[in-house]
This record gives sequence, C-alpha cells and structure tokens, in this order.
Amino acid sequence: MKGNIMGLLGNLTVGISSIKNRAEKFINLGQAVGKAVDDRPGFLKQVDQAHREWRIALNNFNYAVDPDLIDYYIYNIEAAEKRYVYFIKQARKENIYAPEV
Repeated sequence: MKGNIMGLLGNLTVGISSIKNRAEKFINLGQAVGKAVDDRPGFLKQVDQAHREWRIALNNFNYAVDPDLIDYYIYNIEAAEKRYVYFIKQARKENIYAPEV
C-alpha cells in the first residue's frame, strides 16, 4: 500500500511539473498578445475571463489534497487551458491585440 501511494505521489509530482511548464508556456502566449487596440472589447473580456478561470484552476489544484479533487482539478486545468489557448489562437489569427496597460 505504501509503495503504491509513493508511486502515485511520484506520478503526481511529475504531472504537477508538466502542468506548471505548460502554464508558463501559455502565460507567455497570453503576454505576446498586446500592442494594438482591439475593436472587439467583448472578445478581450472573454480572453481575460478564460485566463482567470485557468489561473483559478491551477491555484485550486495546488491546494487539493483529496485524490478525487486532484483528478477534478486536473480536468478543470486542461479544459480551461484549452479554452484560453483557443482564444489566444483566434486573437493571433485575426491580429487582435490587447491594449497596453
């Protein structure tokens, strides 16, 4: 039993590291969108909301201790990440940029 739990924790550590690496990659993608003003403020709100949801999912995962919740938060991270990446790709495709702050 102890070996099984240690193996699970080892796999979880590798999974967390992978998720953090993907998170950094997509944060950089999000920061790359920004130099011109967009004429579609609703779109920018959706991108911002998707980014917030993704960051919340990452934060929730970091504090989860129950194995069922860990699985749930991994699913949330992946779903939120896909939504956020979709918006970033759309922005790049349509040359939409966020205003500089």
